[in-house]
Amino acid sequence: NHEEAFKWFTRAAEKGSASGQGFLGGMYENGLGVAQDHDKSVHWYRKAAEQADSTAQFNLARLCYQGNGTKRAPEEAVKWFEKAAEKNNDNAQNMLGVIYENGDGVSQDYTQAESWYRKAALNGNEAGLYNLGDLYEQGRGVVKDPDRAARWFRKAALNGFDRAQFKLGTLYYCGDGVEQAPKKALQWFCDAAEQGHPHAKYFLETISPDFTPTPEDLYKKGQYFFEQKEYEEAFLWLKRSARLNYAEAQNSLGLLYDYGKGCDRDPDLAIEWYEKASKQEHAQALFNLGMLYFLGDGIEQDERKAFSCFDRSSKENETRAQVFLGILYENGRGIVQDLPKAVSGYRKAAWQGDAFAQFHLARMYYHGKGVAHDPTQALSWYHKAAEQGYSLAQYNLGRMYLHGEGSLADIEKAINWFMKAADQGHDYAQYSIGKIYFSRDEDDLAQLWFQKSAEQGNHLAQNHLGRLFENRKGRYEEAAQWYQKAAEQGNLQASESLGRMYFIGKGVAKDFEEAAKWYRKSAPIQTEKEWLEDENSGRTDVVWLRKAALQGHARAQNRLAEIYERGTGIPKSHKESLKWYGRAASQGDDFAQFNLARILGATKEALDWLHKAGEQGNLLAQAELGKHYQAEAKDDQSFKWFRLAAEQGHSEAQYHLGLMYRNGRGIAVDFQEAILWLHRSAEQDHLPAIGALQKIEHSLKV
Repeated sequence: NHEEAFKWFTRAAEKGSASGQGFLGGMYENGLGVAQDHDKSVHWYRKAAEQADSTAQFNLARLCYQGNGTKRAPEEAVKWFEKAAEKNNDNAQNMLGVIYENGDGVSQDYTQAESWYRKAALNGNEAGLYNLGDLYEQGRGVVKDPDRAARWFRKAALNGFDRAQFKLGTLYYCGDGVEQAPKKALQWFCDAAEQGHPHAKYFLETISPDFTPTPEDLYKKGQYFFEQKEYEEAFLWLKRSARLNYAEAQNSLGLLYDYGKGCDRDPDLAIEWYEKASKQEHAQALFNLGMLYFLGDGIEQDERKAFSCFDRSSKENETRAQVFLGILYENGRGIVQDLPKAVSGYRKAAWQGDAFAQFHLARMYYHGKGVAHDPTQALSWYHKAAEQGYSLAQYNLGRMYLHGEGSLADIEKAINWFMKAADQGHDYAQYSIGKIYFSRDEDDLAQLWFQKSAEQGNHLAQNHLGRLFENRKGRYEEAAQWYQKAAEQGNLQASESLGRMYFIGKGVAKDFEEAAKWYRKSAPIQTEKEWLEDENSGRTDVVWLRKAALQGHARAQNRLAEIYERGTGIPKSHKESLKWYGRAASQGDDFAQFNLARILGATKEALDWLHKAGEQGNLLAQAELGKHYQAEAKDDQSFKWFRLAAEQGHSEAQYHLGLMYRNGRGIAVDFQEAILWLHRSAEQDHLPAIGALQKIEHSLKV
């Protein structure tokens, strides 16, 4: 009678009985004799826990860890688990092992995990017995020992723990840590299946009649766990098969090492297993191996090896290899540039329905690269890729309909395709929608879409949002803020607008120095060609440059240093170059500071100048600082500088930032952010980003 029990536990709890409070917490948690109420459950568990009731301490810790009835608080959970564990609560001891193994609420510590699992196991805790066996099987915090693992699994299995029964069945089936014994394997699978263990049922349904595992059977078991996203178990089965020289398993094992699923990421081991499968001309393994060499992701980049792998894989009709073979031919990377061969590679994969290939083939038709310029064909192939949800194709299709390329102009179709890309977070598509609404004087809708794009860092949208706020909504402070964001990314119009606002004190305090600063930035920087049209005029211009430099003009000093460094129109002079870079840098010119750091090489002085330039917003310096700290494995600093450069549109920094989000270096793993930054880099045709984007999107599907 739960209602009656609830009444008496309530009375006991209100009189201060710790056990009564603990039982009352349980009734509220499970809705027994009263409506379920996690807040009240936490309240009563806490009351009992504060009176040193170990069961209540465990239950309170459990709710804190899970976030039921309270904000998830792993650190507080650890505190209460420890209190309960010190009173020999075996469930708490096991949970502390789990927490230390996963590093959730504490620093990851396999030694501590082993210690707590052992305490729980010695107290007969089934999960503790199993988890201790798992540590020995995986070799985490202890020397890998299949025999010991099997002994701990057996203890848990004999206690009726279904996961251990299934695990013990697999060990007897494969002969890992125990002598191979098909009948014992069958018995343990049956015991686990009787308790409803889903994997045991699958094994009983698919096990070979003679109970002898073949390489193919081991591989299929690995793929089964892979599809269940139980990557650690998949890793064990695939490794068993791969060791028997089964190419499919070798490739899949390489993928696990490559993506860090079920094991620590290890590009060298990924290569080792890809190569074993590649020797058997396994098409996917050849492609995967090529991608590692192409990206230089964790290994030294080698585009020639990448080309060789893609070429061999392509001949086995691997569509992704055909695409990347096209990319290498198009850009002359790892092979002499050959645009018709690039088109051929794209076309082969496109006809097989590969959206990425269809996009690239459309692009070649649009630009007339390796094939006659043909907007109609471009439109057709963009359509095919766009209909498969490829956002870059959707955006380009929108642009073609907007401008009437390959068909009659159709603004509604343009909006439709921009919308599809925008819904996937494509910032230029969002900006394009905003421009259409802006042209129609639909300011609220324009603001909505500009804002979506601007918040992703799109400088064109930021500038347009500034114009909208200034000229149509009279919200001058917000206008100035958005102009500044765009100007800091080098947008010349925004720099001019921001300078004007500082000059007249509109939306910001009047400040002539700030106005002058932004006006200067709004003027396009002259290129060396503009300074030196030919050798004779070059000498004349150097005379005027020198006069300006001697008068202390920092930008002229930097330009003069560049000319001495390159020897364009005058003899090269490292000494003169260093002198003039130094003078300009000392005046605070960020371009000169970067250039000075560049020619000083790997020195402390160079690093100091890079910092000065980077702190002034020089994106080249910021990107170099990111690479410097990446080489030193200082992930926090590397992330900081790559992020700053990436936000200003530096394609290589965007690529590195995307990888840092993917791998959790300097920041928590965030695949959405990784894809966002890799997309931005890829849109600037940064080849490694194109490859990494495909790889990360593929890894999310497997």
